[in-house]
Amino acid sequence: MIACIFETMGVVKDGKICKEGLEAWQKESPIPAEVIQTAITECEEITDADHCEAATEIGHCFKETLKKAGLFPED
Repeated sequence: MIACIFETMGVVKDGKICKEGLEAWQKESPIPAEVIQTAITECEEITDADHCEAATEIGHCFKETLKKAGLFPED
């Protein structure tokens, strides 16, 4: 399900981050551009032939980036 959502949003494509999609999404997001750029840098190496696994890993990485930026509550 996560993979479908991310692919529909255009932020994940072919099992990896879609930089252009994230940058386009950021224009409508309250998340600051510099945080999105950090997420791209920190998470762009994540890839998996299994798109579901890749989306899950990317989601976790993005969440950790938001936590570091103080934009996501601690668990």
